[in-house]
Amino acid sequence: MKTPQEIFDAYAARTMSRREMIEQIADYPLAQKPRTDGYDWITPTPDGPTWMEVRHARRRNKITLDAYSEIFELRNSRRS
Repeated sequence: MKTPQEIFDAYAARTMSRREMIEQIADYPLAQKPRTDGYDWITPTPDGPTWMEVRHARRRNKITLDAYSEIFELRNSRRS
């Protein structure tokens, strides 16, 4: 299975369609971002890629705001 970064890179290189990229990211088992223990800001390392990877891809203009929104909506609709 490709990592989110590899998926975004393939999409940016046009070796993957927009629909395929959105589907793969929406289905990707992203890890939950660890929470602090309440005493400081130190958190454990996540068990894999988190939603931050998607946010970073948006900030680096590897995906459009529309694609970001579509991934978000699709992930949330599949969780319900």
